Amino acid sequence: MQRLQQTIQTVFRVDEKGGRLIQRDNNTIMLYDYPFIANGAIQLILNQFPHADVTTHSCSSSSSGFVVMFTYMDMGSLWLRSETMQMVLLLLTVVIVGNSYLLECVRA
Repeated sequence: MQRLQQTIQTVFRVDEKGGRLIQRDNNTIMLYDYPFIANGAIQLILNQFPHADVTTHSCSSSSSGFVVMFTYMDMGSLWLRSETMQMVLLLLTVVIVGNSYLLECVRA
């Protein structure tokens, strides 16, 4: 997430142009008070972070009237994701049930 934040700061030059970056949680960074968002800049960030999701929302508390939200799900720990664990457990269940069925057929 730190790498995404640094990339956003570099691409949008937040220090020079006066925007604010706020990290909402472990997966979301919000860009407030930025005067102009170019599609090319967003595309550059999406090229570097293909799993990122960029959305723009209207926001009355921002001086620009909108906020850009960058959501990035860390794909590094594939084994810790719940979908992976569900697939592993399903595979183990199929193997155990299948083997017990085959053993019963061999005994008979």
